[in-house]
Amino acid sequence: MTQAPLLSIVSAYAIDASSIMELDNAHIVLEGMPVRASSFTATQRESIWSGLQEIAQDARLKLLDKIQEDLERRYPECLPRLLSFPHIRLRTTRAIDLTYQQIVGKHERLMAQILKFGFRDADPYLVAAAKVRNLVVISEELDNQTRRRKSKDVPIPDICTGENVLCRRLRQVAQDEGWI
Repeated sequence: MTQAPLLSIVSAYAIDASSIMELDNAHIVLEGMPVRASSFTATQRESIWSGLQEIAQDARLKLLDKIQEDLERRYPECLPRLLSFPHIRLRTTRAIDLTYQQIVGKHERLMAQILKFGFRDADPYLVAAAKVRNLVVISEELDNQTRRRKSKDVPIPDICTGENVLCRRLRQVAQDEGWI
């Protein structure tokens, strides 16, 4: 039996702040750390932005309100462009809230973060929205096995794996969609 190509299965994507920041090379630079080289050439960057706009027009790209809030804090310069895309906004619903609570309940470290810092992390909301809406998550985060330094946080790919949600890096999506 022949498997259908991934693109015929994927209906839509939910994008993380990390992917937008990676696309524009808007990394947080810590004092004493070298500035990272851009992951994309200028031509690739514009091609990906155009591709994102195109799939947003087809209602295949979603920006969850919690991720928008994250971008407002970390990289507000991208928002005018991103929010100009039609059909991109996705509001947190009761179903997403309930799924978020279930996800956090499964991960002690997520619950510890909430209790320690007193806020709800956008990452589990992103995965909850993807699960509820049958979306593929686009994130640049690495799973804890791939990271050089293990994190106390629960990275998006690890949450996705636990929830049976597909998680892809932006470069993979851009290649699959034929933008680069």
